[in-house]
Amino acid sequence: KSKEWGIVLFIGVLSHWFIDSLVHTGDMPLFHNSFKVGLGLWQFPSIAYLLELSALLLAGYYLLRNYNKKIRHIILIIALSVGFTSMFFAPEAEATPTLASIMSLSLYAIFATIAYWCDREVRK
Repeated sequence: KSKEWGIVLFIGVLSHWFIDSLVHTGDMPLFHNSFKVGLGLWQFPSIAYLLELSALLLAGYYLLRNYNKKIRHIILIIALSVGFTSMFFAPEAEATPTLASIMSLSLYAIFATIAYWCDREVRK
């Protein structure tokens, strides 16, 4: 089992890097910080938003297509989509590093709690 998880984590990290290279400006290191890549779709917010939201919704559909009880998972996907949308289009707030850290950690805790709530239903 640990070998399977290693493969899954490797694929997750590698695919995340390739997806990020689409939206990042040329700041994604390819090899030892010597050659950086990035298509810079963040310069076109609407396209970047649609691409990232589509990836989230397609992954959600793929994961849920065989579940019988989907309502909790749909709530999580909606919460992630709303959070992502507000992060993408809301004006930048002026916050101290401490306040920004507290807000980020709070959101991570909220989403982790909702994910745990979803996983609890699946394991029953």
